[in-house]
Amino acid sequence: MAPPNPDPSRITAELWRFVRALQELEPTDTGDLYPYADKPGYHNTRRRLIERGLTNDYSIRSADDKAGPDWACGAFDWISKSAQRGDRRIINRYGQRVRAAYQARDPRLHGWREVLTQVDAGVPEGYDLVGWYTRTPDGTHDWHTHFSKLRRYLAHWPSYAGMLSILAGEPLTVWLTGRSRYSPGGKSIMWMGKVRSDPSIWVPVGQYRSHIGAAAFVILQAAGWPIVEFASAADLAQVMGPDLATAPAIGAELAALRAQVAALETRPAGTLTLTPEDRVELVAGLVMQVGPIAQQAAEAAVRAVLGSLDGASPPAAG
Repeated sequence: MAPPNPDPSRITAELWRFVRALQELEPTDTGDLYPYADKPGYHNTRRRLIERGLTNDYSIRSADDKAGPDWACGAFDWISKSAQRGDRRIINRYGQRVRAAYQARDPRLHGWREVLTQVDAGVPEGYDLVGWYTRTPDGTHDWHTHFSKLRRYLAHWPSYAGMLSILAGEPLTVWLTGRSRYSPGGKSIMWMGKVRSDPSIWVPVGQYRSHIGAAAFVILQAAGWPIVEFASAADLAQVMGPDLATAPAIGAELAALRAQVAALETRPAGTLTLTPEDRVELVAGLVMQVGPIAQQAAEAAVRAVLGSLDGASPPAAG
């Protein structure tokens, strides 16, 4: 039976669940557990840092670190007993997976601040997952991996599950299709399905449980809101199943929406003057005219046109 949370007044249930999952990954190599510590940084709680007068501590400066439970610590050190003996093979395995995710800006890193670890025979490496830069931490990270969490997400299990998926070596596609062992029932992050042969079809598919199977696809964008392009609507249908039965109708609705917005763009000068607020309301009104699935996809589907209405930049051609 798993040991209970040793300090529920300072460690969220979600963080402790993450700690236990790490132990399950390496039951014989995981050493002592170090979530909370009364010192500067994420190991401490925001409340305690302020009590100590450390109001400018780097772990409580950002908006994401000013949010979330003030009573909870935001870090954990994963001790590798084999690395303490000088054998870095296990710690390197997990460090290299984090490094690859950092280099790819893997969306599963969302909600994390930094990971300090070892990836080879050299000095330890630190990955800042907000500023996206590396640094060299102290030598103790030769034998332990430090995880720190943006405090807003200390009780947000999906972000812990994303890191566990990376550490377990799961491909991003497994996570995107809801098949991760840490995200059961298809509750994955949201992503967009795009059909190469019909640019009018953009559908949010992250919540669907079906797996990709033999579908032909390519990941166009991994960071932020992932975009997965399928060769055809039939390939996308393998992921969405019956929910894509009305794909042609969805495409027609989105095409009509784009045409309406484009018509507004080309209206003769002087016949319509819109403030930025008017434009937002107008676009929102147009979106409400299409079906519920298209409503979710409309912003991405017509972004090339909306860019001229709201000041955003249109996406690069897929």
